[in-house]
Amino acid sequence: MACVIWFKHLKALAYLLTHGEVYTLRGRRKNCPNGRVIVRAGRYVSIMGSIEYVGVIDLNDPAQVSRLNNYVSKSGFSSVEEWVEAYKELNGNRNPAHLYHVKLTSTPTILLPETPGNARGFRLA
Repeated sequence: MACVIWFKHLKALAYLLTHGEVYTLRGRRKNCPNGRVIVRAGRYVSIMGSIEYVGVIDLNDPAQVSRLNNYVSKSGFSSVEEWVEAYKELNGNRNPAHLYHVKLTSTPTILLPETPGNARGFRLA
């Protein structure tokens, strides 16, 4: 069984869709025992992928935050500061953050509302 991960920040989602992978910070540890994930964005985008837990980051510890320099180039953000700020916009002051590496393993699918001619959605070209 795959777990679900939602992308609500456009920069991270755009990077994932463009490059097929992204490093992402999350407010809670996800339980994805087999490493399979369903990537969701909005109501209608669903993509199969893989997820790897990288580690925990204490956002109050500058030494731990500096570890993000190793991953920021594949996060969709231009700096660690911008990345942490985006995390806080979505998660408030939830600390620690959990770092994941997400990779796409299938073509993105757009799930349109069910209509007689579209019971399953369609794939992006």
